[in-house]
Amino acid sequence: MNTVEVEVKSTTLTNVSEYKGKRYGNQRVGLHNGSDFPIPFDVYVEEANPYPKGRYVIDGRSYTTDEKGRLVLKRLKLLPLGGKQGI
Repeated sequence: MNTVEVEVKSTTLTNVSEYKGKRYGNQRVGLHNGSDFPIPFDVYVEEANPYPKGRYVIDGRSYTTDEKGRLVLKRLKLLPLGGKQGI
């Protein structure tokens, strides 16, 4: 079975704002889908807990279906490759 790998190269956040007393922002990561270059996208994280640099897989609990049975992503969580506990 293939896994979807995501790579974090920077802990810098953009568009940081406050929500319910905590600060959140977007962390840029890259999706490895077999092409020559990773596809960049943002993950919404708490400012105090950005993902450390490294390689991750998308946590299976991030997937769900909508009311019509279509696959969708809910709040995305990443798990480090190698089995260590994710954030």
